[in-house]
Amino acid sequence: MAGLTLAPRTWFGWMVFGIETRWSPWNASPVFLTKVHPLKTGEGRLVIEGIMALGEKGPHRFNAEITVQHRGDDIIVGQWLENTWQATATIVPISPDWLDQHCPALSLAIKRCAPGSVGSDQREDAGLEVYFGANEFQIIAKPETSSRVHPNLDQRPTSRKFVCEASYGSIDSQLIQRGYSASEMEQKWNIDVFLNEEGGSVVFRRSWTGFTVYEWPFVHLNGGIEFKHAWLNAEPDQYQFGTPWEESERLLEVAEGLLLGRQHSGRWSVSNHKNSTKKQIEMAWRREQNYFF
Repeated sequence: MAGLTLAPRTWFGWMVFGIETRWSPWNASPVFLTKVHPLKTGEGRLVIEGIMALGEKGPHRFNAEITVQHRGDDIIVGQWLENTWQATATIVPISPDWLDQHCPALSLAIKRCAPGSVGSDQREDAGLEVYFGANEFQIIAKPETSSRVHPNLDQRPTSRKFVCEASYGSIDSQLIQRGYSASEMEQKWNIDVFLNEEGGSVVFRRSWTGFTVYEWPFVHLNGGIEFKHAWLNAEPDQYQFGTPWEESERLLEVAEGLLLGRQHSGRWSVSNHKNSTKKQIEMAWRREQNYFF
């Protein structure tokens, strides 16, 4: 049949109509197809397998049985049937313009993290390969922690708990959950992520020694993630820690600098508290945070 061909190992734009989900990007997401299997029933039915780039917990595998109703040069429209519902799905070639219109937060993140991958050349993958990875294993981006032991700082008697609050939207949360591995001696941190049903933990280790310094637990909330507190390693021969306020600021600087590629502005930034001086804000923050618990 003439028209758009769904080729494996290719990015497409995916949209779903007729169902409501509590996390809206499910309805519009880039998908990386890994398998396309026509059922050869004469009814235009095919099974699609691949990776949905956007989801509440990041990129994830999916499969769908689609009955094709229309196949144009640049679009496929079909009915997606499941046991208890059906919806209309559209599949189109991916492009920077499609990302700008339907996934603007992801489009901005790609331009921020991989500025050379989009622009006048209009790459066929719209920068998604540079951003997510070149194959399905990189795209899924499971943190490289499966063979490592979770440090469980919250269970160590020498650990200290302190307030470290932050919340991030859907795109930033996916960047955070990818973790970070130092590639040069000057880079002092490896950051691993452990996931569970409620959320997970971000674990910060010194790249030279392997010592765990911080564990920062989070929960999923409204399509993003939320942090309330953190644990630090108080073993004196492994980490010389400062005040809770200093540790909170240091953790946020490392996390946002390495995982999100931006500078942390600081809880006591004058721009965040226009009616107070910097010194007043810093002192209030120190009083608020001047304890471990």
